[in-house]
Parts: sequence; C-alpha cells; structure tokens
Amino acid sequence: MKINMLILLALLPAVISCSVERKVEPQTKIPESFSISGSEVVPDKWWVSFNDSDLNEVVNAALSGNFSLRMYADRVNQAKAVAKLNGAELYPSVSAGIGFGENLTNGSRQSSEYNSESYSASLSISYEIDLWGRLKALKDASVYNVSASLEDYEAAAISLSAQTADIWVQLIEKEKSINLLGEQARTNQEYLDLIEISFRNGSASTSDVLQQQQLLLSVKNEIKQAEAQAAVLKNLLSVLTGQAPQGSVFEIPDKLPDLPEFPYTGIPSEMLQRRPDVKSAFFSVKSADRNLAAKMAERYPKLALNTNGGLSSTEINSFFTTWFLNLAANLTAPLFDGGKTKAQIEQNKAVVQEKLNNYSNVVLTALQETENAAIREKKQSEYLEKLKEQLEIAKKVSELTRSQFVTGGTTYFYVLEALKNQQALERSVLTSERELIQYRIALYKSIAGSFDNGGIDK
Repeated sequence: MKINMLILLALLPAVISCSVERKVEPQTKIPESFSISGSEVVPDKWWVSFNDSDLNEVVNAALSGNFSLRMYADRVNQAKAVAKLNGAELYPSVSAGIGFGENLTNGSRQSSEYNSESYSASLSISYEIDLWGRLKALKDASVYNVSASLEDYEAAAISLSAQTADIWVQLIEKEKSINLLGEQARTNQEYLDLIEISFRNGSASTSDVLQQQQLLLSVKNEIKQAEAQAAVLKNLLSVLTGQAPQGSVFEIPDKLPDLPEFPYTGIPSEMLQRRPDVKSAFFSVKSADRNLAAKMAERYPKLALNTNGGLSSTEINSFFTTWFLNLAANLTAPLFDGGKTKAQIEQNKAVVQEKLNNYSNVVLTALQETENAAIREKKQSEYLEKLKEQLEIAKKVSELTRSQFVTGGTTYFYVLEALKNQQALERSVLTSERELIQYRIALYKSIAGSFDNGGIDK
C-alpha cells in the first residue's frame, strides 16, 4: 500500500501539469482601433438598421425556413448528446437483474424425481475513480465542442442573413435594371426614328441608321439577360427561405434600401469577442487541449471498483434473508504498447497547435473583413458621387449633340457616342448604388455578434 501511494505521489506533479487548461490567445498583435469608424450603434439584428420592412421580412423568412441552418442546429444537438454521454462516465454504472427457475433432481435411492423452484435477484455497480482527471477532461472537451457548435450555428445564421440581404438587393437592382433598359430601349427607338427621317432627308448615312439599330438591339438583348439573372436570383432566394424554386412570394420593391449612417465599428478586441466564428475557433482550441489532457492521463494507472450483490433462495419466504455481496478494486497500468499512446499524444499535441494556428488565422481574417468592408464602402461612396456628377455632364452632352445634329451642326457619330456614354453611365450608377449597399452588408456582417432567432434551444 505504501509503495502504491509513493507511485501516485510521484506521478501527481506530471498529472497536475497536464490537467491545467492552457491560456488561449491569438498569436498576433491586435490593433487598438479600425482605420474607419462611425457613430451609429449596430443592433444584434443588424439588418433592421436599414429600416426596411421588406428586407426584414425576407431575412426573417430565411432564418426560420432555411434547411442548411437547421443542419447546424442538428449538429448542436449531436454535440450535446456526446457531452451527456461523456459526462455519464463520471458516475457509477448500475445494472440489476431478476431470475426465476426450476431445478429437477433425480434421487439416488429412489426412482422418483424431485423439483424445486429457485429465485434470484442481482445488482452490480461499476465505477472508475477519476484519479487523474481523464474522464473530466473528456467531458470538458465535449462541453467545449457544444459551445463551438453553438457558435458555428450563430455564425451560419449571420452568414445566412447577410447572404439573403445581398441576394435581395441584387434582385432589386436587376428589376430596376430591367426598367432602366426598357426606358433606354424606348429612347433608342426614338433616336432611330429620328435618324431614319434624317436618312430620308439625305442628312444621315446608311451607316448611321445601322449603328443606331445595333444599339437598340444591344439594349434589348441586355433586357433578356437581366430577366434571366433576375429569375435565377428569385430561385436562389426561394431556396434560401426554404421554398422550392419558383415558389417566391416576395414582392420586389422599386427602390434599393436607404443607406444608414456609417456604423461604429468598435474596438477590434471587443469586436473579436462578439464574432461567433472567432469564439468557435477559441472553443475548438479548448476542446483539443482537453482531449490532449485526457490522452496524457491514459499513461497512468486506472482504479476501477466493481460491486456485485444479490438475493437468492429456493424458498420464497427466505428470499429476502439470503443475500450476498462481492466487492473488488482493480488497479491497472499500461506497461508496453509499442509506442501507441506516445504517438497518440503527439498527434493530439499537433491537433492543439493546428487549432491555435486556425484561431489566430480566424482572428486576422475577421480584422481583415472589417477593414476591407469599411474601406470599400468609403471609396465606393466617393466613387458613386463622382459617377453621378459624370452622368449629369453626359446628359448635357447628349442633349447638346442632339440639338446640334438636328440643326446640322454635327454628325450623328457624336450623337451616338454621347447616347451610348450616357446610357452606360446610367447603368453604372445603378450597379454602384447596389454595390455600396452590399459593402455595408459586408461591414455589418463583419462586426455583428450573435442574436436570438428562436431557431435552437440553447
């Protein structure tokens, strides 16, 4: 007994060192602030910042109906079940049984047979004493996995909300583009009528007529392409909201959502603590660390207690007075396994390091996404402002060249070039307005934290 205690005491420092949880920090320097920030505080449900009821309806439909998001909820439930299973190992295992039988006995001096009835009941208990914290480490690892799964679910919900909003604004832009192209086609038809009259009067060439016809057909073809793209986006929106393609019931508004004030991006370290993908990577490190601790504890002896007890009798009236109890304790220790345990420990150490590197990479990616989205929105806003100024000038040039052509002051070539330039700028402005909102969606996604969408029991 004294020898066993000396062995346990000698092993204790090594066990304590592997049972202490490691401190998880990103292996990179976190900046003190973002390069661009505003003052508008973003709510947890970031999309309500647009104050757009149509957008709210679409995003809420996706969060409640999307099947991919439900898969993440199923994974959370799986992780919870594994955690319960590992937690059960910390408690004794108890099993019971009851039996009834008939014994036939052939007497040695008589030919007659005697029979007797027997009754039995048994109870067995087995319990592994968690000397080195192996079982607790396994339970802790599975609990961290549950936390990581929950954060994965939250990250998926945020990504889904952003993807849905992104598709929604693309769809609005396509519908507006179809209307704009229709207006441009009507304008091009008017110009074609004008140039045909001029051709008949001898003030325009066949080439002028053909080029205007080509411009009209080009715009009509773009309408067909925009209609196909709009149909594809509607099908994608249907699937995102849990509906079959062609099943979308959402009415497409005739204007893009208004852009809210620039949001407060916050302190980078605080933003990282909100992001579910960063928290998931953190919990994955903790889980891997606990699995490593459990594997290291397997190098040390295991102490198992087994108890078997019961009742047995051939007389029912003496059944509860005839009982037995057996108690056994087993101390087992690994002696030689060909280096298997050592290799498994090395593998687990590598897994922990991989998770640490992944955590640092997720942190850097989160910072990069926020910086990129903020910079892109700022520059896109400046670009759009100049683009609108450019469009106003193009409209004036188009009106001027048309007037000059009617009075014979210029050739139709300049009219055509001015018209093409104006229409291209009109389409560019519409596309840029959509891109500006998409950059804001990306920024909201990058700084968003978790929110309760009622999709899972936490």
